[in-house]
Amino acid sequence: MVEQSPSAIFVYGTLRKAIGHPMHQLLLQHARFVGDATMPGRLYDLGRYPGMTDAESAQDRVLGELYELRDNNVWRMLDDYEGCGERDTPPYEFERHVRTATIDGQTAMDAAVYLIRQLPPHAARIESGDYVRDRSVR
Repeated sequence: MVEQSPSAIFVYGTLRKAIGHPMHQLLLQHARFVGDATMPGRLYDLGRYPGMTDAESAQDRVLGELYELRDNNVWRMLDDYEGCGERDTPPYEFERHVRTATIDGQTAMDAAVYLIRQLPPHAARIESGDYVRDRSVR
């Protein structure tokens, strides 16, 4: 299921600028960087990329970046990248949902986020909630 999305997206993994993935160029071309942000959730290392689930406690936070899309057609490309596009076969690994992100610890904003539907057995929790920091430690 893909929920109706606001114009903002919260990215926490391979789409973050420090990772340097080519898909980040899509955000640079079609979105405005709003700022570093956090969102309630738990982050897991899935191997080549992370996955986020909803929070289980008030302390569960994921660090990421917030972007405001200038073109709603970009959702189709993002859904394809996340494996939940029109050409992908359900059940999807990720689904787009709307949650509240916090910028600078103060400003709340609704944003779309891709959540993993079901954690695989090999998933390891990233306790810091920061995929960039976790990758640099490996």
